[in-house]
Amino acid sequence: MIFLLLFVTFFQIGLFGFGGGYGMLSLIQGEVVHHHHWMTTAQFTDIVAISQMTPGPIGINSATYCGYTAVHVFKEHAADENHDNKGGQHEGKSGCG
Repeated sequence: MIFLLLFVTFFQIGLFGFGGGYGMLSLIQGEVVHHHHWMTTAQFTDIVAISQMTPGPIGINSATYCGYTAVHVFKEHAADENHDNKGGQHEGKSGCG
């Protein structure tokens, strides 16, 4: 489901965005940060900085990292919901000692 949502989101950005990768950054930010809440504004700012440093078009580099982050956020939420539906307690360190 997340892959279809990512495809539709970035297809719309590619369809309606013009002016190159820098022109699409505001559309990507609007969708990924404000509409879908896949990451925070600070994370997106880091993505833009990293995308400028890596070779290749900035639009593709930022879209790749946004997709990677969105899939991991989706998996974390799915795992939390699955664990909560079983009624168990969260495993891990208790914070004592």
